[in-house]
Amino acid sequence: MIPPAYTIPSDNEEADLEDLKFLKFLKSQDYFNNVMMRLERIFKNKTFLASLTLGALGNLLEFEIHNQMHVRWSSIPRDPKSGEPADRKLFDFDDKWDDPKYDSLGDFYSSHVNPLFWRLHGWIDDRIEEWFNAHEARHPREVERYEYQGVKWFKPGRWVQVSKLFYWPEHHPHLHNNNDKEEIDVMLKVLEILSRLFTPQTAAEARFITQRDSGSMSFMHDIKPDK
Repeated sequence: MIPPAYTIPSDNEEADLEDLKFLKFLKSQDYFNNVMMRLERIFKNKTFLASLTLGALGNLLEFEIHNQMHVRWSSIPRDPKSGEPADRKLFDFDDKWDDPKYDSLGDFYSSHVNPLFWRLHGWIDDRIEEWFNAHEARHPREVERYEYQGVKWFKPGRWVQVSKLFYWPEHHPHLHNNNDKEEIDVMLKVLEILSRLFTPQTAAEARFITQRDSGSMSFMHDIKPDK
């Protein structure tokens, strides 16, 4: 089931209409048949997969289909306190957004809380496994499996160009320690400084920032219609 397209009104009615129009397209049967199904065939093609490094595959998956899947299956985001439609702003890290009820699939901050996230990323994992099988058939033993910090992955080499699974920042997402709260406090202070840098002082700056950076932490704004 595809949740209906939606918009949360802003000060720019024209942009809202354009966003709604494109969201309807991403959620349409035409998009599924003519774009997603064709991409799936490409990403299952063994000859194509065997020609790619792991990094190239990751980039293609991320920007050609992964982000679009997040948006296609997203529902209207809601304020976890009021239940009203609400779009979390770029530098808004109020504690209320930590409520699991806020599980917007279109927001990096919350998408992993949504059960559909794991279905989408299960599909991504399958493409990586098929990539390995394709290389094993075309280039036997050129890609080697190994385990990095408890995660099954691949050794660096001709087809794997980075030595660590978690390339940057140097932090394992599944490991926690007693300094978690201290680290989060530091990150929030850094984000507060960044938010001031992104706060427009003039109308011209506001337009520039909106066009360049708005929603850089949201899947929704990674996808724009062609001009």
